[in-house]
Amino acid sequence: MRRTHETTVDADLLIVVMQIEQAKPLELAYTALARMAATAGDGDAAVEAINRGLQAGVPPKIRGFVPALLAYAVAGETEKAFQVHWRCHSCCDTAVIVITMFSLLLV
Repeated sequence: MRRTHETTVDADLLIVVMQIEQAKPLELAYTALARMAATAGDGDAAVEAINRGLQAGVPPKIRGFVPALLAYAVAGETEKAFQVHWRCHSCCDTAVIVITMFSLLLV
């Protein structure tokens, strides 16, 4: 399944509303964007959502990386899953190893 136009519009709208309202960017908002992208089967967009959060000054939590890991695992893209693992490992604690191994078991 690929990311739909509606998913892209919803994700961008959420960020625009946060900016217009001058709301403090929340980690959970970017995690929600990653989940929407992963649900549509787009692991790259899930990673991009977390990157957008980093650019906004929002440090990610492990839960932000899980959608991308699962999307890559379901798609059989183990190399990309390992890249996310190392990126996550530099930002989060070592529990990521368990998440990565779990996601790779799904392949």
